[in-house]
Amino acid sequence: MPRKRQALILEDDADLTSELESLLERLGFEVTRIQEPDRVEETIGNHLYDVALLNATLPDLSWRRTLRAVKNASRTTTVIMITRHAGGEDIRLALNAGAYAAVERPLSKQKLSSLIAPECDGLFVALRG
Repeated sequence: MPRKRQALILEDDADLTSELESLLERLGFEVTRIQEPDRVEETIGNHLYDVALLNATLPDLSWRRTLRAVKNASRTTTVIMITRHAGGEDIRLALNAGAYAAVERPLSKQKLSSLIAPECDGLFVALRG
């Protein structure tokens, strides 16, 4: 039996986290939720994630440190940054540092679904559109 694709959500908004989790589960992912910034590196170090949705503006947590921890754990993890300002300098830097995409709040489930291709054959998220 093939391995179920793994997703990580790092988001402090419980309602948004629940919405993201439901969407990812419908797309066939097993989801790990993190709301406490101090658990990030411990959680990332113990699992291989196919996709990670990261809040780019969590208090008390540098997105740079988080992105680096995800990419150090697995270079193949597709990172999607969630932000209130998709055109900001931090997002440009995140994309240059290895993030796959940035999506702006309020999130469009259709746009997010299009970034996460459930029909891809394996363990990776494919660029679409």
